[in-house]
Amino acid sequence: MFTHPDFDIYPLEEIPLECDLFLRPVSDIEAHEEAMLESFEGKEWNPAGAVCFVAATKIEETSVELSWAVRTSDRFHTLNVTLPKDKIEICVGSRNWDEDPSLFVEDEWLAKMLRRTKCTFALIDAIGVRNAIKQGLDFEETLPEYRKRIDELSNRYPQVSFISWADSIILKSHWRSGYFKEGIKYTYDPELFIEIFSEVKKVFAEVFGLSIYGVFTQGENSFQDELIHISENQNHICLNSLGAPFADLKNIEDEARKNIKSKIHEGHELYLDLSYFQSLNLKFSYKKHLKKKFTYISSIPQTESEYVCAELSEIGENLQNANQSSRDNG
Repeated sequence: MFTHPDFDIYPLEEIPLECDLFLRPVSDIEAHEEAMLESFEGKEWNPAGAVCFVAATKIEETSVELSWAVRTSDRFHTLNVTLPKDKIEICVGSRNWDEDPSLFVEDEWLAKMLRRTKCTFALIDAIGVRNAIKQGLDFEETLPEYRKRIDELSNRYPQVSFISWADSIILKSHWRSGYFKEGIKYTYDPELFIEIFSEVKKVFAEVFGLSIYGVFTQGENSFQDELIHISENQNHICLNSLGAPFADLKNIEDEARKNIKSKIHEGHELYLDLSYFQSLNLKFSYKKHLKKKFTYISSIPQTESEYVCAELSEIGENLQNANQSSRDNG
């Protein structure tokens, strides 16, 4: 296949980096070749099949790291994906006809990527706990009220799991990227976590008299069932998630602490993984591309990633209307 001289076949080690690529199922390969051959003959371009828009960011020995544009119609939403090389049939394009390279991959691998549940995580922590305890704050006395308030909050957001202890909360939600072929709807709603953070801020201020900060990440979920698992004896809680986005909460927090101590940046209320920040549905007038970025090492695939710092008011005031349809579908 693809023997016409206007086709360009790329060895897997030479897949173009940081440029537009198409991710296509192998089942569409013959139809795509036929459509391209017809266009070479001057016939009307009639693209075959559906595609995912991606960019290759790094080529490893056995895999290719991709940045997948999950949605760009109403937000810039990307997600990092690891594509095993043994799932790739061919990478082919046409420079002469300005056709970006297409990565043809196994149908089932692509379908699984589209079906898979993804997740958003947040770590919310109190500021100044040690000083508060020294000054007489009694957590044992205030814990019942705190627990009651978080119970009430979690009841209002059943699509989010809340795991709390005296001065910290972990939030987790599921979302789907959408798979038209199987009727799976896009249900991403990262703004929900900003809304919850605002509510938690009130609880900590009113119950403990403390301020808070939050770290936010997103990624693959791995497990395809409920948000969390609680054992029959209720002494085992499983977050039902691949460790990467959860572990990155700590990686970002640790790096932010170092940067604050080194006066690289000041302390803030929000520390947002770059992919999460960029996917927020922010007003066009808010120049988010101008936000200063800071590096951290992601858990998987142990590469340099970035986070941004912000205040709750800054993000809240610049959010577009909440994505109510996503919440309804979730």
